[in-house]
Amino acid sequence: VNGQFGFHGDIIHKMHIKHTYIINQYQGIGDILFCVPLIRKWMKEGHRVLWPIVPAYMAIQKHFPDISFVDARAVRFPLQHKSQIDYMGCRVMPLRWADQHTKTPCMRAKYDLYDLDFNLWRELTWVRDKEAETRHRDTLGIHEGEKYNFINRKFGAGSKFQININPNNGLRNIEMSTIAGYTLLDWMGIVENAETIHTVSTSIIYPLEVIDLQAKEVHIYPRKPLDNNLDAVSYL
Repeated sequence: VNGQFGFHGDIIHKMHIKHTYIINQYQGIGDILFCVPLIRKWMKEGHRVLWPIVPAYMAIQKHFPDISFVDARAVRFPLQHKSQIDYMGCRVMPLRWADQHTKTPCMRAKYDLYDLDFNLWRELTWVRDKEAETRHRDTLGIHEGEKYNFINRKFGAGSKFQININPNNGLRNIEMSTIAGYTLLDWMGIVENAETIHTVSTSIIYPLEVIDLQAKEVHIYPRKPLDNNLDAVSYL
């Protein structure tokens, strides 16, 4: 594995590690967040982890300085390979395809595949960029103490789908969107202070579960037309 993934020559041979795992969960930011506690468990057990992700997600590295994310474009093994394989001395862990091995629901399958309690995902934590969160709030013109609705109507790769969400409570609507320089997790400062939250069932529902929300109401909507209900995630 010399020269691969920035291992810096012979240094890796001097490290006391059990295995080097390559995580095959390169897209789906919600899936990635959901799997972070699992990856940290493996790291705690003494395994080295390399996690290829799509370039658009690489900015999340600042939130997870303990995890080695790498640009998936630099990985030569076939990311569409659905089984656990050995590759150049590394073990490829097929989290993206776990449900095809376990025949259990998509998200929990990532833990079921390794006989672990899927509720471990609730140990998700990250380093918050408070400076970015403050700049983000100022960019959106949110005043201290202002009451507002947080709305996320878009989902799917590139936000190609959206549903109709129109709360009618007289409060200003703050709509989630892609803004250069800010990650999904940089939105959490805005989300946690919202008066009400309205979101389609997508990646944001995972960080919602583990931060201290001030919202009096949280509304989760199915991903129509892909899903007609919330059965795919309600068990979580």
